[in-house]
Amino acid sequence: DSTTIQRVVSLMFSDEDISVVPVNSGDAAIEALGRIRPDVVLADVDMPGPDGYALAAIIRERRMAPPVPVLLMAGAFDTVDESRAAACGAVGVLTKPFDPPSMIARIKAVI
Repeated sequence: DSTTIQRVVSLMFSDEDISVVPVNSGDAAIEALGRIRPDVVLADVDMPGPDGYALAAIIRERRMAPPVPVLLMAGAFDTVDESRAAACGAVGVLTKPFDPPSMIARIKAVI
């Protein structure tokens, strides 16, 4: 949801064969899912509208084929509810600040 994080993620993938479609809320992400079919979704655990957990659950409930993996993002000092992350179907958690090579490798592995 943060413009700064959106820019950082977009820049990290600018030299990769991966397109980034940034949105600023859970509601905007849901709307975008009606227009595009992502290979992976990065969702902040704490964002406006449906948070990352809720967004992951919504994506899982849509039963897209093939399934769209969701990676949750959290700040280094944010509390991540691991049981809620597992229950909503998230495939993992990325911690901010990101190490670009590690993040790129993680996302490529999920895709």
